[in-house]
Amino acid sequence: MLGKLTKFEFRAVNKVLLLINAFTVLLTLIGCLTFASPLWDFESAYTGVLAMSSILIYYIAIIAISLFCCVYLAVRFYKNLYTDEGYLMHTLPVTPRELILSKTIAAFCWLLITGLLICFSVCAILGSAYLKFGVEEFEDISNVFFALNDFTKEVYDMSLTGFCIFMIVAMVVGSFSSIFMIYAAISVGQLMHKHKVLGSICCYIGFYFIQQTLSMITMIPYWVKIFTLDFPEDGLGSYMKYQLTISIILSAVLAVIYYIITEYMMKKKLNLD
Repeated sequence: MLGKLTKFEFRAVNKVLLLINAFTVLLTLIGCLTFASPLWDFESAYTGVLAMSSILIYYIAIIAISLFCCVYLAVRFYKNLYTDEGYLMHTLPVTPRELILSKTIAAFCWLLITGLLICFSVCAILGSAYLKFGVEEFEDISNVFFALNDFTKEVYDMSLTGFCIFMIVAMVVGSFSSIFMIYAAISVGQLMHKHKVLGSICCYIGFYFIQQTLSMITMIPYWVKIFTLDFPEDGLGSYMKYQLTISIILSAVLAVIYYIITEYMMKKKLNLD
């Protein structure tokens, strides 16, 4: 039954999310064509202003796309399970776990697609800028990877390959944690008889505050070690590596907690009034 629910969820969200991701592709094409145009060949006082304005608009558009996807999936979860549609969904011969997981699978896949498209977009824009203006220090593309490898070793105390693996794991765990935090906030917020949306937003802010507080608390032992004992030989690299590791572990633990809250609320505290 989980497979059928997941297919249904994909069909329900595909149109909107395909459209918004198509906008990302269109934005990327416009950006690449802009850099390829002869516009930049003219020396003008307005060229710099145009460049900064274009970068700002692109940045805002990318942020808006990411936020729209998250908000849309959150609204979909709320409307489908905690409004009038919920009367139908909760009478189906399925468990709350199957309902949650079907939506989580669809949400994670679409957030992954959106994230990958945004990464591709940024790389394409930077590549177009490089082809247009060139950078003397990176005339050989291999130098870029050597420079990045040196950077990750210095800042994160790991090779570029190890850093990429770290970041992939962090992104996957962080995505699930973010999804379940939204679901938990909505599930707790629906306990309010009135202003359920406002209650969900307040719960989300509360969860976010708790998460940031816990993140700071987990760093205290390392700060104590630095300031009272001895600063590590590798300095910043050791600190950043420790921070990344703790962040992944904390996100994983919170993801489990948020999921348990969501399932418990759906099983024991369902309120569709």
